[in-house]
Amino acid sequence: MPGELAQLLHARCRGNPFFVEEVCRTLLEEGSVRIEEGRAVLTRPAEALRLPDMVQAVVRSRIDRLDETCRDVLRLAHRL
Repeated sequence: MPGELAQLLHARCRGNPFFVEEVCRTLLEEGSVRIEEGRAVLTRPAEALRLPDMVQAVVRSRIDRLDETCRDVLRLAHRL
């Protein structure tokens, strides 16, 4: 992993492993990071990365990427 990415993740996630994992997954899904020969490679400068401030923001963005049917199921479950 590039050092600047590791520093950003450490500063933002403050050691929360769930937060780190979800931020990394988001970066991969949006194409900000790709894996080459088993190593994470930035596709843009580290300064240009948009990292969420809180775990809740990561969860919200993940829900937003679900299809409509899945979001509806979550909404119903939340009401119970």
